Amino acid sequence: MTYADVMPHIIRVMDHREKLLRIFNAYCGATRTSEARVSTIVLNGGHRIGSIQAGASFTVRTYERALEWFSANWPENAVWPDGVERPIHTEDAA
Repeated sequence: MTYADVMPHIIRVMDHREKLLRIFNAYCGATRTSEARVSTIVLNGGHRIGSIQAGASFTVRTYERALEWFSANWPENAVWPDGVERPIHTEDAA
C-alpha cells in the first residue's frame, strides 16, 4: 500500500461546493435568515443555492465573492465554520 492509497482516507479535503454550503448554512442559522433571502443577496438569485445544493456548477469567482461577502457581513456572535478559509475583510468587500 502506498502513501497515495492511504491519504484520501486519512485527510478529507473539502471541495468548494461543500465549503460554500457550510458557510451558507452557518450564516443562515446564525442570522435566522431564509436560504432564499441569503441566496438572493449573495448569489444574485433566490434559487441559486438550491441549484448548487443539487449539483449545479459555479465559478471560482462566484465562490470567492460569496466568501468575501460572508466574511464582511459575518455576525459577531457566530463561529466561522472550521475547514473554510476566511478571507481577510476589507471595506471594499462589503
